[in-house]
Amino acid sequence: MTPSMPSQDDSILAAEYVLRVLPSDEEAAFVARLNAEPQLRAEVFGWEARFAALTDDVAEVMPPAHARKALLARVGPDVGRSKGGRMIWGWLSGAVVAMGLAAVVLVPGLVERTTTSGGFDPEMHADLKTSTDVLFIQAGYDAHSGMLRIIREAAQPQADHSMELWLIPKGGQPISLGLMPDEKDAMMPMKADMSDMMMHEGGMIAVTAEPLGGSPSGVPTGEVLASGPLFEV
Repeated sequence: MTPSMPSQDDSILAAEYVLRVLPSDEEAAFVARLNAEPQLRAEVFGWEARFAALTDDVAEVMPPAHARKALLARVGPDVGRSKGGRMIWGWLSGAVVAMGLAAVVLVPGLVERTTTSGGFDPEMHADLKTSTDVLFIQAGYDAHSGMLRIIREAAQPQADHSMELWLIPKGGQPISLGLMPDEKDAMMPMKADMSDMMMHEGGMIAVTAEPLGGSPSGVPTGEVLASGPLFEV
């Protein structure tokens, strides 16, 4: 049976989900649908790519030190800070700023919404680094939405192999999380039974180079490109 295409209303919902402006009850209902509707997931990925592209022509500039202080003063002192005091600024990326602008420019009536879900709020984070200590990927897991967010830093899509993500629980065997999305900044829905394993410190996330389409055996077969421990934020 051919899956139905998302309706215009679903497309708007997907855009609002990416922008993190849905009320919490609507977001929870939407996430439940994401797990069962591949076409809806594709719609979300499409909006992520469109919004992220708004910053393609914007050169990266390191903000002055006072900018963070001013930002935190406006949005709250705990934004971007882990429970251990570590700053996690990757989630406040240029793409997120572009999404905020797009909320005004691309989605009519969106500025009238005042109730939001608070945005992507990862409880767990991992910096996947190469053997030479280059930051390859940032990963964050939000148990409330069941979403794993992947931000490619040095990682670039390859034509001759697929990059596959793995969760390695403490004392356990690698479990495939799926292929690396092509988007620089993407959300990946996780199965409900993965949540407990994702929420334990001591585990790791790794990415390997696998044959096109992923590991044929369900276990890592290729070179480990980068890895990093999960820690609570």
